[in-house]
Amino acid sequence: MNDQVVLPKYTNARPSFFRGCVASSRTSREGYRIAGYHLALHALEILDGEVEPSVFRDLGAILGSRYPEDALWRWFRTTFPRCMALVPSRRKATFLAGVLDAVDEKWCLLDWKAYAA
Repeated sequence: MNDQVVLPKYTNARPSFFRGCVASSRTSREGYRIAGYHLALHALEILDGEVEPSVFRDLGAILGSRYPEDALWRWFRTTFPRCMALVPSRRKATFLAGVLDAVDEKWCLLDWKAYAA
């Protein structure tokens, strides 16, 4: 009997735009901030139609908390493991700064509130 765990399709996502952001972050002054910004910007597109509502409820709770950094890092590492395998843990702060920039600028993750309700 086959006891393999079947992961959702989005967990295999590693879009070319993200690979490009990671490659440029190694030589850019912005570092991994750009990669975080763009992954946050496109997260809903990547997840659209392939995600359980609980994923968005978790995201809503994280973004609604006062200090979301550690939980947000875990959410991205769990939700996009192939993308996050390209982001070294030591670059966590820079990556999350980009994510939070995108959220603060209201360019992304806006619809999480609709899903998180």
